[in-house]
Amino acid sequence: MKELTKICKGCLKELPLSDYSNEPRNKDGKNGKCKHCVKSEAKSRRSTSEYKEKIRLKRQDPEFKAKKSLQDKAYRERVNKDKFPKEPKPKISEEERKKRKAESNKKYAEKNKECLAEYQKQYRIANIEKLKFKRAEYVAREEFIKEERDRRRKLREIEPDRIKADKRREYLENIERYRESARVYRESDRGKVIATEASARYRSKREDASDGTVTEESIILLKEIQEFKCAYCLTDLTKLDKSKVHLDHVYPISKGGLHSITNVVWSCATCNLRKNSAVSGWTVLTERI
Repeated sequence: MKELTKICKGCLKELPLSDYSNEPRNKDGKNGKCKHCVKSEAKSRRSTSEYKEKIRLKRQDPEFKAKKSLQDKAYRERVNKDKFPKEPKPKISEEERKKRKAESNKKYAEKNKECLAEYQKQYRIANIEKLKFKRAEYVAREEFIKEERDRRRKLREIEPDRIKADKRREYLENIERYRESARVYRESDRGKVIATEASARYRSKREDASDGTVTEESIILLKEIQEFKCAYCLTDLTKLDKSKVHLDHVYPISKGGLHSITNVVWSCATCNLRKNSAVSGWTVLTERI
Protein backbone atom coordinates (compact mmCIF):
# COMPACT_ATOMS: atom_id res chain seq x y z
CA MET A 1 0.00 0.00 0.00
CA LYS A 2 1.37 3.38 -1.02
CA GLU A 3 2.04 5.80 1.89
CA LEU A 4 0.14 9.10 1.80
CA THR A 5 2.18 12.22 1.12
CA LYS A 6 1.77 15.99 1.31
CA ILE A 7 3.65 19.03 -0.09
CA CYS A 8 5.30 21.20 2.58
CA LYS A 9 4.50 24.92 2.36
CA GLY A 10 7.96 25.78 3.68
CA CYS A 11 10.43 23.71 1.70
CA LEU A 12 7.94 22.76 -1.09
CA LYS A 13 8.93 19.09 -0.86
CA GLU A 14 6.55 16.18 -1.06
CA LEU A 15 6.93 14.32 2.20
CA PRO A 16 5.00 11.51 3.95
CA LEU A 17 2.36 12.51 6.53
CA SER A 18 4.53 11.09 9.35
CA ASP A 19 6.88 14.09 8.84
CA TYR A 20 4.11 16.52 9.79
CA SER A 21 2.81 17.31 13.29
CA ASN A 22 -0.90 17.01 14.06
CA GLU A 23 -3.13 20.06 13.62
CA PRO A 24 -6.87 19.39 14.28
CA ARG A 25 -7.93 22.74 12.78
CA ASN A 26 -6.81 21.72 9.27
CA LYS A 27 -8.98 19.53 7.05
CA ASP A 28 -6.41 16.74 6.77
CA GLY A 29 -5.51 17.00 10.49
CA LYS A 30 -1.84 17.82 9.76
CA ASN A 31 0.27 20.98 9.90
CA GLY A 32 0.95 22.80 6.63
CA LYS A 33 4.75 22.71 7.22
CA CYS A 34 6.91 19.73 8.00
CA LYS A 35 8.55 19.26 11.36
CA HIS A 36 11.98 20.27 10.06
CA CYS A 37 10.66 23.63 8.72
CA VAL A 38 8.77 24.35 11.95
CA LYS A 39 11.90 23.74 14.06
CA SER A 40 14.07 25.88 11.74
CA GLU A 41 11.63 28.80 11.86
CA ALA A 42 11.36 28.59 15.67
CA LYS A 43 15.16 28.53 16.01
CA SER A 44 15.61 31.55 13.75
CA ARG A 45 12.83 33.44 15.55
CA ARG A 46 14.43 32.82 18.97
CA SER A 47 17.75 34.16 17.70
CA THR A 48 16.33 37.61 16.83
CA SER A 49 16.95 40.61 19.14
CA GLU A 50 13.21 41.46 19.29
CA TYR A 51 12.36 38.01 20.67
CA LYS A 52 15.19 38.13 23.22
CA GLU A 53 14.04 41.57 24.46
CA LYS A 54 10.47 40.30 24.78
CA ILE A 55 11.60 37.31 26.86
CA ARG A 56 13.79 39.53 29.06
CA LEU A 57 10.89 41.88 29.86
CA LYS A 58 8.61 38.93 30.55
CA ARG A 59 11.03 37.44 33.06
CA GLN A 60 11.19 40.77 34.90
CA ASP A 61 7.38 40.83 35.33
CA PRO A 62 6.46 40.25 39.05
CA GLU A 63 3.44 38.10 38.14
CA PHE A 64 5.58 35.89 35.92
CA LYS A 65 8.20 35.56 38.67
CA ALA A 66 5.60 34.57 41.26
CA LYS A 67 4.02 32.03 38.92
CA LYS A 68 7.42 30.61 38.00
CA SER A 69 8.41 30.37 41.66
CA LEU A 70 5.26 28.40 42.49
CA GLN A 71 5.84 26.07 39.55
CA ASP A 72 9.46 25.46 40.61
CA LYS A 73 8.42 24.85 44.21
CA ALA A 74 5.75 22.36 43.16
CA TYR A 75 8.26 20.58 40.93
CA ARG A 76 10.86 20.34 43.72
CA GLU A 77 8.29 19.02 46.16
CA ARG A 78 7.13 16.44 43.64
CA VAL A 79 10.67 15.29 42.80
CA ASN A 80 12.06 15.34 46.37
CA LYS A 81 8.97 13.89 48.04
CA ASP A 82 10.35 10.35 48.06
CA LYS A 83 14.05 11.26 48.27
CA PHE A 84 13.80 13.66 51.21
CA PRO A 85 10.61 12.98 53.23
CA LYS A 86 9.79 15.81 55.61
CA GLU A 87 9.67 15.06 59.31
CA PRO A 88 6.39 16.19 60.93
CA LYS A 89 6.78 19.23 63.15
CA PRO A 90 6.15 18.49 66.83
CA LYS A 91 2.81 19.84 67.97
CA ILE A 92 2.92 22.25 70.89
CA SER A 93 0.09 23.23 73.20
CA GLU A 94 -1.53 26.67 73.23
CA GLU A 95 0.02 27.44 76.64
CA GLU A 96 3.50 26.51 75.40
CA ARG A 97 3.03 28.67 72.28
CA LYS A 98 1.97 31.67 74.40
CA LYS A 99 4.92 31.08 76.73
CA ARG A 100 7.41 31.05 73.84
CA LYS A 101 5.87 34.18 72.37
CA ALA A 102 6.11 35.98 75.73
CA GLU A 103 9.79 35.00 76.07
CA SER A 104 10.50 36.19 72.52
CA ASN A 105 8.76 39.53 73.17
CA LYS A 106 10.70 39.95 76.42
CA LYS A 107 14.04 39.36 74.68
CA TYR A 108 13.11 41.79 71.90
CA ALA A 109 12.11 44.48 74.44
CA GLU A 110 15.41 44.09 76.32
CA LYS A 111 17.43 44.25 73.11
CA ASN A 112 15.58 47.30 71.69
CA LYS A 113 14.84 49.17 74.90
CA GLU A 114 15.99 52.58 73.64
CA CYS A 115 14.23 52.27 70.27
CA LEU A 116 10.95 51.28 71.94
CA ALA A 117 11.20 54.17 74.41
CA GLU A 118 11.75 56.62 71.55
CA TYR A 119 8.86 55.10 69.59
CA GLN A 120 6.52 55.40 72.59
CA LYS A 121 7.58 59.01 73.11
CA GLN A 122 6.87 59.91 69.47
CA TYR A 123 3.56 58.06 69.61
CA ARG A 124 2.43 60.00 72.70
CA ILE A 125 3.31 63.29 71.00
CA ALA A 126 1.46 62.37 67.80
CA ASN A 127 -1.64 60.94 69.54
CA ILE A 128 -1.99 63.16 72.61
CA GLU A 129 -5.71 63.85 72.08
CA LYS A 130 -6.49 60.20 71.52
CA LEU A 131 -4.63 59.19 74.69
CA LYS A 132 -6.44 61.88 76.72
CA PHE A 133 -9.77 60.50 75.50
CA LYS A 134 -8.79 56.94 76.43
CA ARG A 135 -7.63 58.09 79.85
CA ALA A 136 -10.96 59.84 80.45
CA GLU A 137 -12.79 56.66 79.40
CA TYR A 138 -10.70 54.58 81.78
CA VAL A 139 -11.35 56.94 84.73
CA ALA A 140 -15.09 56.96 84.02
CA ARG A 141 -15.16 53.16 83.78
CA GLU A 142 -13.28 52.77 87.06
CA GLU A 143 -15.65 55.19 88.81
CA PHE A 144 -18.65 53.25 87.47
CA ILE A 145 -17.17 49.95 88.69
CA LYS A 146 -16.53 51.45 92.13
CA GLU A 147 -20.08 52.82 92.37
CA GLU A 148 -21.53 49.48 91.21
CA ARG A 149 -19.40 47.63 93.77
CA ASP A 150 -20.63 49.94 96.57
CA ARG A 151 -24.23 49.54 95.43
CA ARG A 152 -24.01 45.75 95.46
CA ARG A 153 -22.32 45.77 98.88
CA LYS A 154 -25.13 47.89 100.35
CA LEU A 155 -27.70 45.62 98.68
CA ARG A 156 -26.03 42.55 100.23
CA GLU A 157 -26.23 44.19 103.64
CA ILE A 158 -29.93 45.08 103.20
CA GLU A 159 -31.21 41.91 101.44
CA PRO A 160 -28.62 39.14 101.90
CA ASP A 161 -31.13 36.30 101.42
CA ARG A 162 -32.36 37.59 98.06
CA ILE A 163 -28.81 38.08 96.76
CA LYS A 164 -27.87 34.57 97.90
CA ALA A 165 -30.97 33.12 96.22
CA ASP A 166 -30.23 34.99 92.96
CA LYS A 167 -26.64 33.70 92.92
CA ARG A 168 -27.83 30.16 93.64
CA ARG A 169 -30.39 30.32 90.82
CA GLU A 170 -27.83 31.67 88.36
CA TYR A 171 -25.40 28.89 89.33
CA LEU A 172 -28.00 26.17 88.81
CA GLU A 173 -29.00 27.61 85.43
CA ASN A 174 -25.35 27.66 84.23
CA ILE A 175 -23.91 24.83 86.31
CA GLU A 176 -21.92 23.23 83.46
CA ARG A 177 -20.27 26.52 82.53
CA TYR A 178 -19.32 27.22 86.16
CA ARG A 179 -17.92 23.72 86.62
CA GLU A 180 -15.85 23.94 83.45
CA SER A 181 -14.52 27.36 84.50
CA ALA A 182 -13.60 25.98 87.94
CA ARG A 183 -11.87 22.96 86.39
CA VAL A 184 -9.79 25.15 84.05
CA TYR A 185 -8.81 27.39 86.97
CA ARG A 186 -7.80 24.43 89.16
CA GLU A 187 -5.57 23.08 86.39
CA SER A 188 -3.89 26.45 85.80
CA ASP A 189 -0.58 27.35 87.47
CA ARG A 190 -2.19 30.00 89.68
CA GLY A 191 -4.97 27.62 90.74
CA LYS A 192 -2.45 24.94 91.72
CA VAL A 193 -0.40 27.40 93.79
CA ILE A 194 -3.47 28.73 95.62
CA ALA A 195 -4.73 25.19 96.30
CA THR A 196 -1.33 24.18 97.71
CA GLU A 197 -1.17 27.25 99.94
CA ALA A 198 -4.74 26.73 101.19
CA SER A 199 -4.03 23.07 101.91
CA ALA A 200 -0.89 24.01 103.86
CA ARG A 201 -2.81 26.63 105.89
CA TYR A 202 -5.59 24.14 106.65
CA ARG A 203 -3.11 21.45 107.79
CA SER A 204 -1.35 23.99 109.99
CA LYS A 205 -4.63 25.10 111.62
CA ARG A 206 -5.77 21.50 112.05
CA GLU A 207 -2.51 20.52 113.72
CA ASP A 208 -2.73 23.53 116.07
CA ALA A 209 -6.37 22.74 116.95
CA SER A 210 -5.90 18.96 117.28
CA ASP A 211 -6.30 17.21 120.65
CA GLY A 212 -5.04 13.85 119.38
CA THR A 213 -8.40 12.04 119.51
CA VAL A 214 -8.91 11.87 115.71
CA THR A 215 -7.26 8.57 114.83
CA GLU A 216 -7.90 5.96 112.17
CA GLU A 217 -9.72 3.71 114.65
CA SER A 218 -11.88 6.52 116.05
CA ILE A 219 -13.10 7.76 112.63
CA ILE A 220 -13.97 4.18 111.58
CA LEU A 221 -15.93 3.79 114.82
CA LEU A 222 -17.66 7.13 114.13
CA LYS A 223 -18.79 5.91 110.71
CA GLU A 224 -20.28 2.79 112.30
CA ILE A 225 -22.08 4.90 114.93
CA GLN A 226 -23.56 7.03 112.10
CA GLU A 227 -24.66 3.77 110.40
CA PHE A 228 -22.70 4.80 107.30
CA LYS A 229 -25.06 7.74 106.64
CA CYS A 230 -24.42 11.43 105.99
CA ALA A 231 -24.81 13.39 109.22
CA TYR A 232 -26.86 16.12 107.47
CA CYS A 233 -28.98 14.51 104.73
CA LEU A 234 -28.82 10.79 105.79
CA THR A 235 -27.51 9.73 102.35
CA ASP A 236 -26.06 6.19 102.29
CA LEU A 237 -22.29 6.77 102.16
CA THR A 238 -21.57 3.21 101.02
CA LYS A 239 -23.16 3.98 97.63
CA LEU A 240 -20.91 7.00 97.05
CA ASP A 241 -17.41 7.12 95.62
CA LYS A 242 -14.58 7.41 98.13
CA SER A 243 -13.80 10.97 96.95
CA LYS A 244 -17.43 11.99 97.63
CA VAL A 245 -17.26 11.13 101.36
CA HIS A 246 -15.81 13.88 103.60
CA LEU A 247 -14.92 14.18 107.26
CA ASP A 248 -16.54 17.47 108.27
CA HIS A 249 -15.95 19.70 111.31
CA VAL A 250 -19.31 20.59 112.86
CA TYR A 251 -17.85 23.79 114.29
CA PRO A 252 -15.35 24.93 111.62
CA ILE A 253 -11.64 25.17 112.48
CA SER A 254 -11.59 28.58 110.76
CA LYS A 255 -14.07 29.80 113.40
CA GLY A 256 -12.12 28.39 116.34
CA GLY A 257 -13.36 24.78 116.36
CA LEU A 258 -11.19 21.85 117.49
CA HIS A 259 -9.90 18.97 115.41
CA SER A 260 -11.42 16.53 117.86
CA ILE A 261 -13.47 13.35 117.49
CA THR A 262 -16.32 15.13 119.29
CA ASN A 263 -16.34 17.89 116.63
CA VAL A 264 -16.24 15.79 113.44
CA VAL A 265 -18.88 13.86 111.51
CA TRP A 266 -18.96 11.95 108.24
CA SER A 267 -20.88 13.71 105.47
CA CYS A 268 -21.36 13.59 101.72
CA ALA A 269 -19.32 16.01 99.62
CA THR A 270 -22.43 17.99 98.62
CA CYS A 271 -23.40 18.82 102.20
CA ASN A 272 -19.84 19.54 103.30
CA LEU A 273 -19.17 21.92 100.41
CA ARG A 274 -22.53 23.67 100.82
CA LYS A 275 -22.03 24.04 104.56
CA ASN A 276 -18.55 25.49 103.98
CA SER A 277 -17.65 27.41 107.14
CA ALA A 278 -21.23 27.99 108.37
CA VAL A 279 -21.79 27.76 112.12
CA SER A 280 -25.60 27.77 112.16
CA GLY A 281 -28.32 26.44 109.86
CA TRP A 282 -27.04 22.84 109.73
CA THR A 283 -28.30 20.14 112.13
CA VAL A 284 -26.57 16.83 112.75
CA LEU A 285 -29.24 14.13 112.30
CA THR A 286 -27.12 11.09 113.26
CA GLU A 287 -25.54 10.02 116.51
CA ARG A 288 -22.11 11.33 117.45
CA ILE A 289 -19.29 10.34 119.78
